[in-house]
Amino acid sequence: MTGIFSNPKFGVFVTITHIFVCAILATCVVRSLNASTDKVKDMSKEDKKIFALLLTLLVMSLLKIILSFVLIVGIVKKNHHLMAPWIAATFISMVAVFFYTLVALAFSFVNTLKLRQNAERVLPGMGILITQIGFFYPIFVLYQSVLVFRLKLEGIYEGPQESFNDHDSELVDSNEVY
Repeated sequence: MTGIFSNPKFGVFVTITHIFVCAILATCVVRSLNASTDKVKDMSKEDKKIFALLLTLLVMSLLKIILSFVLIVGIVKKNHHLMAPWIAATFISMVAVFFYTLVALAFSFVNTLKLRQNAERVLPGMGILITQIGFFYPIFVLYQSVLVFRLKLEGIYEGPQESFNDHDSELVDSNEVY
């Protein structure tokens, strides 16, 4: 199963897909912000909080797009140091979404026991978490392959030799190592 995930071409595909998802999210946020900027002076306190939240979401989406471009450079140049910021940011995001979903589930059961309302509160968080795991796992496997490849190249890898030998040829054949 890790064979396709350790292929750099698949990693670039996953990253480009992630960039498109972030760009679509940023577009939706910009449209929401444009619809509400005409009324900034007349906004209530709650509307200003929502506006600030949307603006924060836009900044986070743009930051994630930049990190994804750095990830693509890391994949192409086979440099695990350039891949690490994306992995760290995505892992932190997954942990935050997990705890948010867990808290939403706990509060939904404390406040009401209606199944429909619980699903409306928890399912979006679970969907986001599953999507993030879908993006994270292939890139993390590729990161491990690139890390082992670089450590072998430098002669300091001391792990099991047979586990990554099949995938090293894909990393060597794909591009030169920088």
